[in-house]
Amino acid sequence: MEWCKKKDNKELGLKIAVNSLNKQIGFIEYIPAEKAWRPIIADNYFFIHCIAVFAKESRNQNVGSSLIKACEEKAKNQNKLGVCVMTSDGPWISNKKLFEKNGYSRIDKLGRYELMIKKFDPYSTAPKLINWKNNKKNTKVGI
Repeated sequence: MEWCKKKDNKELGLKIAVNSLNKQIGFIEYIPAEKAWRPIIADNYFFIHCIAVFAKESRNQNVGSSLIKACEEKAKNQNKLGVCVMTSDGPWISNKKLFEKNGYSRIDKLGRYELMIKKFDPYSTAPKLINWKNNKKNTKVGI
């Protein structure tokens, strides 16, 4: 919990989903994209770092979609242009299926990584991935 209190994480958002027994069944973590630790350029967007739904029975109850919608509402309330997320079929990164189900589309791809986006303003500048393979010394930590 101390990590969340650090100055660099001051704007980190966290929503936790609980069931009727007050047991945690999922969460979403997001931050203004300018502070994201992924190799992206996405000014005035929110970036979803992590989303998880733990129990299989919760996955068919729209828990993940509800968490995404909560993030989107927070982004709208802060006048963000939209929300983006990095997806992959590999470990430790979200799969794109949940985001596609919620109206996100792929805006960029590099290797096995895809940048998914939901724009609130169709005329806004689209986020993009930074090619970390060509720019390793200047790339943010955490692919």
